[in-house]
Amino acid sequence: MATASSALASCAVNPTYVLVVVSTDLRAPRVTLTAHTERSVMSTDPRAPSEWADRFTLVRPLVHESDGLADVGIFSVLPRRGRADEPVWLDLSLSDGATVLRRRSLVRFVAGSGQSFRVVLRAQCLTLTTGCTTVPAAECTVSQRCEERMQTCGDDAQCVSTMVDTTPVTEPPSRPDSAVCPDPSQCVARECQVPVARCEMGRTVCSSSDDFAGTQCSIGVCDGAGRCVACGSAGELCCGESCRAGLTCAAGRCEACGGRNQRCCGVACLGGLDCTSGRCESCGGASERCCAGVFCNPGTSCGMNAICR
Repeated sequence: MATASSALASCAVNPTYVLVVVSTDLRAPRVTLTAHTERSVMSTDPRAPSEWADRFTLVRPLVHESDGLADVGIFSVLPRRGRADEPVWLDLSLSDGATVLRRRSLVRFVAGSGQSFRVVLRAQCLTLTTGCTTVPAAECTVSQRCEERMQTCGDDAQCVSTMVDTTPVTEPPSRPDSAVCPDPSQCVARECQVPVARCEMGRTVCSSSDDFAGTQCSIGVCDGAGRCVACGSAGELCCGESCRAGLTCAAGRCEACGGRNQRCCGVACLGGLDCTSGRCESCGGASERCCAGVFCNPGTSCGMNAICR
């Protein structure tokens, strides 16, 4: 089981950061972890600003240890523009496709210091309970009740304060070969936990296997050449099959959708357009398709074959 201190044992880091170690007891072969923070950035390598982001998603296979917990991810939260005096919200969401575990934490920085804390996302947080006021009884879980009380479901599946207690990160002296493993999540006890040939400078290690492509990318996805790259924005690789709002995944990359002659956003298009054979086309005018198969512009009506006449 990874710990905060061992994860950074051979990695140089930004002097002000909070290291977050995420584990779970959820029983699933693979999970998706989404992290989002406000007024700060996150990175698996604080030395690589090209990989800083305020949101990321990673997909990981789970390997449970004897204590019933499995490591999900390790990442650093850094203050944006050096504002270490401002606490930031960190929202975590873990899903196996059927269930979703959530944790909200208020993180405080210590200027010039590396701090750490561990998050254990417990399946018991989804246990049904009583006392909820905003959802039906069938939806009243421990997690929901905690959130209604302005708290969060903690490491022991009990309601706790969102404010987290951090501890200093101790960093043993680095070894000369420490630079060959640029991703802190792969550094354990001053050793790179992947073959050195895969730990080249400037790269974040990720799996080249099609079965596990991207599963070792703490931020972004694997580009197929052993590098983790950003995903989800226009022109970037899709995050799995997902893209940011207003974009759709096509041939593995994110592109604009919903506009005239663009791909449909699922089955949706902007106003005055209708999704036809996967493309957004003008609708509602004379001799055009009826919008949503029913509506036409004033002065016309939807006739035979759903054409406005």
